Amino acid sequence: MKHTLLTTAILSAILLTACGGGGGNVKSDPPPTSPPPPTSPPPPPATCEDPKADNIGAPLPCTFRYTGEGNNLLVPTNADKAHEAGFTGDGVKVIVLDDQHYDGYAPIKDVVTLYTDWTSPAGRDEPTTNTKRGHGDTATAVIAGAPSEGFNGGVAPDAEVWYGRVCYNDSCSNLTTRTALQYYADAGNDDILNFSIGGFVEDEAARKSAYDAWAYGFAPFLDRGGLIVVATGNEAKDNAGTTASVPVTHAELQGQFLAVSSVDLDKDGKPTTKSSYANACGWAANWCLVAPGLLTAPAVAGTEYTGRIAGTSFSTAVVTGVAALVKEAYRWFTAQNLQQTVLTTATDLGDAGVDAVFGWGMVNAEKAVKGPGQFVGTFDAGTEGSSTFYNDITGAGGLKVGGNGKLILAGNNTYSGGTVVEAGTLGVKGTLGGDVVLSATGKLDAMGGKIGGSLRTGDQTTVEVTIGKALEVGGKASLDGDLLLKPAADSYTIAASEKLLQAGSVVGTFDEVKYANDFFYTAALAYNADSVTASLTRASAQAAAVAGGQSVAVQDGAAQADALIGALDERVKGGDTGGVDGLIAATASLMASDNASVAAALASLTGQIHGVERNLSVQTALNDARATADRLPYLAETFAPTAWVTASSTDGNTQRTGYASADYRQNALTVGVDVPVWDTTIVGAALSHGRNRATIDAEAGRYDTDATSVTGYVYQPLANDAYVTGVVSYGIGDVEASRVVQFGGGAEAIKVDRDDDTWTARIEGGYRFANGLAPFGAIGVVSHTQEAFSEVSASGLGLSADDDTVTATYADIGLRVRVTRGTWLLDSEVAYRNVFSGRDTDFTAWFTGLQDAQFNVAGQPISREAFRAVFGAGYAISPDVTIHADATVERAGNVDAATALNLGLRWKF
Repeated sequence: MKHTLLTTAILSAILLTACGGGGGNVKSDPPPTSPPPPTSPPPPPATCEDPKADNIGAPLPCTFRYTGEGNNLLVPTNADKAHEAGFTGDGVKVIVLDDQHYDGYAPIKDVVTLYTDWTSPAGRDEPTTNTKRGHGDTATAVIAGAPSEGFNGGVAPDAEVWYGRVCYNDSCSNLTTRTALQYYADAGNDDILNFSIGGFVEDEAARKSAYDAWAYGFAPFLDRGGLIVVATGNEAKDNAGTTASVPVTHAELQGQFLAVSSVDLDKDGKPTTKSSYANACGWAANWCLVAPGLLTAPAVAGTEYTGRIAGTSFSTAVVTGVAALVKEAYRWFTAQNLQQTVLTTATDLGDAGVDAVFGWGMVNAEKAVKGPGQFVGTFDAGTEGSSTFYNDITGAGGLKVGGNGKLILAGNNTYSGGTVVEAGTLGVKGTLGGDVVLSATGKLDAMGGKIGGSLRTGDQTTVEVTIGKALEVGGKASLDGDLLLKPAADSYTIAASEKLLQAGSVVGTFDEVKYANDFFYTAALAYNADSVTASLTRASAQAAAVAGGQSVAVQDGAAQADALIGALDERVKGGDTGGVDGLIAATASLMASDNASVAAALASLTGQIHGVERNLSVQTALNDARATADRLPYLAETFAPTAWVTASSTDGNTQRTGYASADYRQNALTVGVDVPVWDTTIVGAALSHGRNRATIDAEAGRYDTDATSVTGYVYQPLANDAYVTGVVSYGIGDVEASRVVQFGGGAEAIKVDRDDDTWTARIEGGYRFANGLAPFGAIGVVSHTQEAFSEVSASGLGLSADDDTVTATYADIGLRVRVTRGTWLLDSEVAYRNVFSGRDTDFTAWFTGLQDAQFNVAGQPISREAFRAVFGAGYAISPDVTIHADATVERAGNVDAATALNLGLRWKF
């Protein structure tokens, strides 16, 4: 079956007029008298008053959406408004089947993803006698072209086009079309097909044969659920051409076709009459609409398309572009969903309702991207994700909701066919005129909406009601299943008794009532003849967390939340909410969230990163004192001033039951000098600078500390190879800490800079045996002061705290071994440390937005016990220069582990 491309010629005429004058008798007039002084003209208006402008009442100059033919594509169709709303066809694939594609055509050079020539033999150029060369490229520019040469761009400029050639010399085959569509369908491109190809068959028998032939040609695409947008044709007939009329004898395909005719526009861009060349919708009226027939597009070199184009081919391309915008807005739409939305949002023309000339009327992209305007039959919504229908939906049809997403009806809906929710969620922000039935596992999210008819729920269904926004049901409410109460995310206060449902009558009860989460409230329902109310009692989040077996981090965060909510309650009751609006909003959002979101948010409140930083600061001080002390017993042979330098790197992991684990890395460079004094005493000093970093799993926080410390030490030998050493150190750390606080539907990245300082003192005594063994014992103290800080937080959920000091005391016992072999020496050590006191690193804090609510922040406890092993080796390069390296493995308790590497150089002056 062969058909042709659809286009029409454009004739333009320029009318010129001229005028002339004649002569006559000449007459002398008396001298003129002095004219009266001129009056001042009224000042021009300061604002635009042109009724055709789109900025009436605004300051001059006037601006106009429609300025002429160049706007015919986007303005009369309201595609420009859809673009302003953010819809450009992004992510939508469109198939164009037409004639030869020309690679150099500017508007579509980056639009066509795939071009395939399906004609046989492939690769032939169109003959120069074919006046329609460039037809498909021009149609593609209308659909998705980029702006160029004064062209404002296509209707769906971000859509992806797969272009297939099925026509040669204005002849197009249904069999070639079938081959192409089979390939595209198998490749998963089965959304929208633009088919600006057609023809009109007069003989009825031949016409029905043509319907069958094209149904066969389209079958691979239709079987995969695609939507075909097809031209009615340019024969000026009262009925659509054959390709657009296939559903006349194949009624099962009606929901997958959009037939498009052309309409003329007046000088203001308003639709007037059907274009003279265009076939009317006729017997295709139920799936037909119109779009502007005269457009402008960049010229296609070497063809008759030189800027102005007309024909139902290009009207079809307009509607294809609009369908792509709608598909972007509602990714889950089936072909019938898409068709019904484009048709029912069209602007009615001609006779009221669907008529034989204009079908449903003029395509309206702005309205179409907001969802359907009518339900003609049953609109089957297989939802994914969350979508909203914003239009006021009318019609005798109804809605069936399925899938696993959520569909929100936001308009004043008067459709009369009723609503059935079998799966997924129906949200009602506006009104529904008919009955609503929840069956199977369907959910209804009331969202403050109104149901004009009755409501019936099933035993596996769920009704969600936002507290403070009672669901209104005009008829009977037959209740079963579960009720989920959700506090409004923008409202903190909840009354002791809240009305949840107001109906004409109430029968039955809910099987179970749940709050949005299990942390903040308990609820009990009361049923009346025409209403349902809930008595709500504030619960302890910490008690709920413990009872629910939540992690320690969630339990600790819940305790902080209890303190916060208690203080906010007092503020709200007293009317003293100045300065805490942001904190109230964040807390309300937290309390309105589901269990998983609340648990994650509560854990984020704890400020775990501060506890980790404090713990590792103390651990670092302990390890630095130990590393200094480890080298002191071997200073006995120092008889001259000696300088040394050591580079160190430590990697470790610290864990706490019920909290996320933290990985850390510490790097430092230390320089020092050993000086003998008196006969046997060695004193020394060292300066160290390094960087400490830690990251908590699950992005709970991170810190980066620039650390500097100064250390003094002394070695004093005693009788019989005994010795005593002492170490004193002071360090300061410039701490930059950051973390993410969650609060229900929101999250905030917060940070703080502060300076912490640490004092360390350690005294060791030991004995050096001749065989290289050296047992030792030591006691020490570490005092760490966390500087007062206040995290920068817009929500108010950051932490603030005053200066806080923790002092830990500890003891070390161990055994060192050193063996010398010529210029080599080998070291090893095993040791045990026990922290007697000061293990608790908790501190008192409050949320930055509310100092009234103070609470204990659980720090990261310092491990009571630690075991370490050190293995090292040294080499004397010369009598005065020695290099040394060692590795340390430390295990603290059952969970903390670290590995350290040190490389040093020592030389005598």
